[in-house]
Amino acid sequence: MSNSINKTSLDSEDKDTKYKVLSELGLNEYESRAYLTVLEAGIVVAREISDRSGIPYAKVYQVLENLIQKQLIIGDESRPKKFRSRNPKESFIERLNTIESDWMENHNRRVALINREVDSFEKLFKTNKEDIDEEQGVWTIV
Repeated sequence: MSNSINKTSLDSEDKDTKYKVLSELGLNEYESRAYLTVLEAGIVVAREISDRSGIPYAKVYQVLENLIQKQLIIGDESRPKKFRSRNPKESFIERLNTIESDWMENHNRRVALINREVDSFEKLFKTNKEDIDEEQGVWTIV
């Protein structure tokens, strides 16, 4: 009996760890639920993903499209459309590379913007600093 309690506890901890990993890969809660459902089910249709994961059916297709864009799952062209997971090791590495590339692109954009605009901030700072310096003097409080 204690084994089943430990197993349930480990399953919960394992699930929490999986959600944390998927969050680090940029997945929200619905995306994480859908991804784990597809991973566990193999090949599955949207209705089943919705039923198993608790994602509202009205939202499940958008969630699945997000996972396809993030290159974690594949959808075929059948009716109804079937979804399957890509190899996690390969897709996670690709996802991390995409995250890094996006970060670098944003970082470089920010650096360029700051380098281009910092002089205008300096000019404001110096103008205001001169006004403050002129107003300063010796104040006597009685």
